[in-house]
Amino acid sequence: MLKRLLCVMLSALMVLSILPANAFAAVNNITNLYVGGTDILTKTNYKIEYGSDSYAQFDSTTNTLTLHNADISIVQQNSKYTGIYANTKYVSMGLTIKLEGTNTISTTSSSYSSYYGIYVGTGICDLTITSDSGGTLAINNVNDGIYVDCSSTATISDCTVTMDNVIRYGLYIKSTLKINDANIDIDYTASNTSASGIYISSGSATITDSVVNINGTMGYGFYAVRKTSNTLLTVDNSSLTCKVGGTRPAILTTSMNVIGNSTVIADGGINLYATSSTYSSYSYLKLTPSGEALGILVGSSADKTSVYGTYEDTTTLSQPSEIEYTAYAYFKVTTGAVSTGSSARGIIYLNEDYHAVVLTRSGRRYLACIPHTVDSTGHCTVCKEYIGTEEETVTIDGVEYTVAYSEDISLDSAEWDTTDLSDASLVEALATEGSVLVVTRSEETNIVFDTDAGTYDKFGLVNSWWSGDWIVLGTAGYASGDEDGVTVIDCTSDDGTTVMYDGITVYNEWAARGMNAGGSALFITNSSGSYTITNVTVLVPVE
Repeated sequence: MLKRLLCVMLSALMVLSILPANAFAAVNNITNLYVGGTDILTKTNYKIEYGSDSYAQFDSTTNTLTLHNADISIVQQNSKYTGIYANTKYVSMGLTIKLEGTNTISTTSSSYSSYYGIYVGTGICDLTITSDSGGTLAINNVNDGIYVDCSSTATISDCTVTMDNVIRYGLYIKSTLKINDANIDIDYTASNTSASGIYISSGSATITDSVVNINGTMGYGFYAVRKTSNTLLTVDNSSLTCKVGGTRPAILTTSMNVIGNSTVIADGGINLYATSSTYSSYSYLKLTPSGEALGILVGSSADKTSVYGTYEDTTTLSQPSEIEYTAYAYFKVTTGAVSTGSSARGIIYLNEDYHAVVLTRSGRRYLACIPHTVDSTGHCTVCKEYIGTEEETVTIDGVEYTVAYSEDISLDSAEWDTTDLSDASLVEALATEGSVLVVTRSEETNIVFDTDAGTYDKFGLVNSWWSGDWIVLGTAGYASGDEDGVTVIDCTSDDGTTVMYDGITVYNEWAARGMNAGGSALFITNSSGSYTITNVTVLVPVE
């Protein structure tokens, strides 16, 4: 009897020994990883074989699921119909799906209104879909192609992903989407006006060195709307084409940044929409061309006349000439309760020669391109962008600088006088390594610090009036040792009219106090002098 019991125990141990070490537990906080209805974490060597050269295998050391010529069926698992289902907690290294050869996720069912191609849910887990060898993935006959319900980043890189017969979302991303060096084609046959080729729930999308084509019968091609100052859609050296039917715009987002040799085609229109009038200033389109290929094009094949008016067949802003209402695409801008045409929110920086402005005609808004009007500081007087001039170089101690920021101001030194300098170009210039901050007086002066006499010559930087957290910029008459309890940045030179400071030092101190968090920046001076501060300039080294 004892001998028989020992044999049973030994057989059980032998069975356990051939199973994966984590066969009955989560692997790196991935609770389940179903592929075609089978939890691959329970399989020997974490591998599912479909044929002689067709398999799916998980590498627990890198959290990588490799699909090698895999033909995956969509079946029910954990109450969801999915091809690949990952149930995660907090996964620090994320989950990577590596494509080798030709891979498919599909169903033969005629009813797939609740089916997902890939579903990653719960917790925080980055998802990366990539390939080392030009691998492809086709997802067909689904409600949602790739659905990432994690508060993290989804990346598609170095591969080709196609989707066909999608009912609701091609890509649903809860947070951030990055498409790098990839080809993506999404065709969806939605009957729901809220459907989207790409839907960003609460993050942003960046398309770099890629080609993305979206075709839909209804809904939006690309959708991302959020109360934020961050760019929600960036197209960098890429092609983005969105064509939709119905009454929705092809692209609906709060802000767009189109960079380099890029083309954006929106057959159905572009709508920059801020979800609240408080955030209406965040509705913008910025074009930064680096060649001749940059353009925003709006097609006319979709019927939107009742909603958006008339389109030109092909409209490009890459080589504008003058204001011509009929020459530019209709461009709808919605900013809550705030009128777009009443402020600079309607101005768009295009390139070094032109800016665009949103104009209203017959109840519709258009983009018109206007040449910059450049002042003596190199800034456009209309759009306020720094354009620069050929002559604006300065040499100091053998180092050549360009003027990255310059603002003429008037601060009375005998008063607690203020001016708002919370300008993004000022911040960017100060953050440049080797930058120099220059403050210019109207006349030569040198006031020795004397608290008893009430005479001192210094400047202050604060984020809010009387915040109590100041940065004091010293002068030749005021240095860091003159007062206790304040942060003082000594000047590098002061000839009586021009005071210079190390720009990056000023930036670091100011940033530590929330300069980049939207607080107001102020210059303040107080002394017994009668001069004024006339200019603030930032110089950056010539590369």
